[in-house]
Amino acid sequence: MLVWHGISLNVADSSVRWELPAASCFKCNVDAAFHRLLNKTSYGCYLSNSAGEFHHALTDWMTPELSVIEGETYALWECYCFESELGV
Repeated sequence: MLVWHGISLNVADSSVRWELPAASCFKCNVDAAFHRLLNKTSYGCYLSNSAGEFHHALTDWMTPELSVIEGETYALWECYCFESELGV
C-alpha cells in the first residue's frame, strides 16, 4: 500500500500489467523537473509507436517553478496539445 498526499494506492495488485499499445496508438511518457533557484519548471514527453520505436519528442520550460502536481499536470497538458498538433 502506498499513501501519497493522503491518497491510498494498492500498488501490490499483480493483475494490473502494462501492455503494448494497439498498432494505431502511441505510448506517451511525460515528466517534469523543478528548478527552485532558477524559478523554472521544465517538462518533456516522448512518443513511441506500438513497436517501441521513437516517433516524436518535446521539451520546454516555463516560469515560475510550479508544485509537483501542477508541473506534472502542465506537462501532460502540453504534451496532449503537442500530440493533437501532430495528429496522433
